[in-house]
Amino acid sequence: MPEIAVPDHAALIERSFEGAAERGCDITPLVFERFFALAPQAEGLFDQDALDPQGRGRMLAEMLTILVDQARGEGYVAPTLATIAADHVAYGVADHGLYAVWLEALTGVVRDLNGPGWSAEMADAWASQGGRFLAALARNRHPAAG
Repeated sequence: MPEIAVPDHAALIERSFEGAAERGCDITPLVFERFFALAPQAEGLFDQDALDPQGRGRMLAEMLTILVDQARGEGYVAPTLATIAADHVAYGVADHGLYAVWLEALTGVVRDLNGPGWSAEMADAWASQGGRFLAALARNRHPAAG
């Protein structure tokens, strides 16, 4: 199935991330702090952070790139999500619901940092592309993931 492009969503997600970045801080610790507050059981899945301290930042950057490129209809996104789903099963991520919590944490931090610059259109872009991301992961979920 060809990827469906929603260019306005790509621009809105990029604009919202730029608005968050204008606050002058690395959002990575904020996102993970919120994620672990919402899903404390997930913190144990990040034991490898001591071996790769930049891993969280790369995960966040990859997520933003995937959401934007998915909105642009880039063909690489679907196979990449299949690989991500398989990799996360190998990492021990058995709770598919953690992906939604991760998106909730990311979206919440970006929204909060945008303050009054956050718009209903941005919220719609994040919700729509987040939903597409979750649906693609669900289609590619390994049976062992439950």
